[in-house]
Amino acid sequence: MRRGAVALETAFVLPVAFLCLFGVMDWSWYMFQRVTVTTAAQRGARMAAGVPSTGDITGTARTAATEWLLDHGIDGTAEVTTSRSTKSYGLVVTVDVELTFVPLTGLVPTPSQLHGRATASWFGDFGS
Repeated sequence: MRRGAVALETAFVLPVAFLCLFGVMDWSWYMFQRVTVTTAAQRGARMAAGVPSTGDITGTARTAATEWLLDHGIDGTAEVTTSRSTKSYGLVVTVDVELTFVPLTGLVPTPSQLHGRATASWFGDFGS
């Protein structure tokens, strides 16, 4: 009689436990990729801020962001856009990184696109 009760309890608890486990794994994967995309935008902005005004800031930002994503195991095509403006205190570069998110299991509702934005300032040589 006890064996039957244990089997029945296991049959009820095990699916719920697996659902929670895979939900946590999926949510953790989403948060890891979200932080990585945001950091990639920060790295791209930091590298592009130091490029002279005649240089290719978009290419520099794209290279830095893509390298960061690849170093962290995210092999996807990231869309990198940049904007540059000159303020009274120096050059300001804003970098946006967008990446399509592919969930591990799909149990947790997550957005299909990840977006990271970062701004960096450069205080020297912005007029050359």
